[in-house]
Amino acid sequence: MVRAWAQIRAGAIAVALVAGAIDGCPADAVRGSRPVAWIEQHLRVTEWWAIYQHPGGMHYRMWIEGDAGDGTWRLLYRAGDGEHVEDADLLDSARVWGAYTPSAGTPPQYNPFCAWIIARMLARHPELARVRVRLEQVELDHGEMIPSGTFEYAIARGRR
Repeated sequence: MVRAWAQIRAGAIAVALVAGAIDGCPADAVRGSRPVAWIEQHLRVTEWWAIYQHPGGMHYRMWIEGDAGDGTWRLLYRAGDGEHVEDADLLDSARVWGAYTPSAGTPPQYNPFCAWIIARMLARHPELARVRVRLEQVELDHGEMIPSGTFEYAIARGRR
């Protein structure tokens, strides 16, 4: 019986892969006929990644700042900012965005991500007493980011 379920599962995965491949095909002849459209009425079969499922709604821009102990926050990294680029090669990767990009609240990885990046910045900057991560609400207008000055999801930690 276990072997039969394994074969049924493998068959279902194969059908989903073929249906997704056909549905995702850019060829007009295939897309126009939609040979697997009937599946959409009964199953959810998509190629979408969670990172791309929030095109509308509120957008956020991550800021990482450090405080040397005098209460003045110094900007270390800001998404989309050519001047404050510490760890930009890592943080600007689409593989990392899902760890901090909210869609209906922060993702489950947000707190561990903040703990990790804060510890990384504190290790790199012995002059800093605290580091914080926060997300600024922004609007996107034809590819341009319009800052709001409103921040959410701030997490700050200092040296122990």
